[in-house]
Amino acid sequence: MKFYTQNGGKRPIRLSEPTRKFAYDSLNRKYGLDTLKVEAISLDNIHDFESLATIEKYDLAIEKIAEEAPIRICEGERISGAATLGMAIHHLIPATYGGKSICGSISHLTVDFETVLKYGVNSIKRNAKISYEKYRGTEKEAFAKSCLNCLEAFEIWHARYLKAFEELPEHKANYENLKRVPFEPATDFYEAVQSLWFTFAFIRLCGNWPGIGRIDYLLGDYLKKDLERGTLSLDEAREILAHFFIKGCEWINGQYIGSGDA
Repeated sequence: MKFYTQNGGKRPIRLSEPTRKFAYDSLNRKYGLDTLKVEAISLDNIHDFESLATIEKYDLAIEKIAEEAPIRICEGERISGAATLGMAIHHLIPATYGGKSICGSISHLTVDFETVLKYGVNSIKRNAKISYEKYRGTEKEAFAKSCLNCLEAFEIWHARYLKAFEELPEHKANYENLKRVPFEPATDFYEAVQSLWFTFAFIRLCGNWPGIGRIDYLLGDYLKKDLERGTLSLDEAREILAHFFIKGCEWINGQYIGSGDA
């Protein structure tokens, strides 16, 4: 399989054929078109939905997205997790009531991925619980509770992926690599890349458009340590990171939406 350059020069072939096939399929809209099959999750069956506060509606939306969004596991993927609801591509929370998205989403979002990688999402949850207890009975209580609700939804989505992998023995490596992260600190380069992607993917699944930031700063120490210990080769690291970027092409579907995302 050949990927041509703009000036006709030859590209060095450094990735495996399955990885190049994964890239080819992603760039040729396979997963982007799949994302369009399910636009959003319906909240029409929520009793008294209209009477709820805005933040309560949002929490319910995130919970339902975590519970019901399609799980996608691509053949041969090294990194797992996917933003599979089409409405998210249009900068909307992909949950509807009466056929319409309940609200818009957040763009240019800066996420503290460094804390996720070094300390794990469980450390964030512990701090969120402390804040909730601190602000109970104040005007900040609702927001603190919402943080906990969203973290619990993230746990639901994570558990669904682990359950799916349990039934796919050919993806045992994916299961083992996802088992701890992003809730516990990443211990090596492979876990760090998976932790970063899975967190990014859930935020994007919920309709928000986060940046990633200095990926060299976030992942560099993990790569350096693995290379020094001899537990990872540069070729293997290149394959893992390639899958990270290929997964980022999952919204390519041939439609023009006025954005360069993915």
